[in-house]
Amino acid sequence: MQKWFNNLSTILSIFTSLIFIIIGVYLFYLRYTNQIGFGYFIGIGIIVETTILNYKKHYGDNKLDNDEEE
Repeated sequence: MQKWFNNLSTILSIFTSLIFIIIGVYLFYLRYTNQIGFGYFIGIGIIVETTILNYKKHYGDNKLDNDEEE
């Protein structure tokens, strides 16, 4: 997923990040209001994963090409 995310333009990566964050917050909210039986860790996991992807894309020290990435 990191290779796919790194290939996105800045506008698309911002849009994708906002969608992931909204989904994560919504799952957290649904669990908080007892509407679903899961959601705390899944919602937090989506938010954390989005933050990590953005950090690696924009602030990572190692800017790898597509050939050098795993």
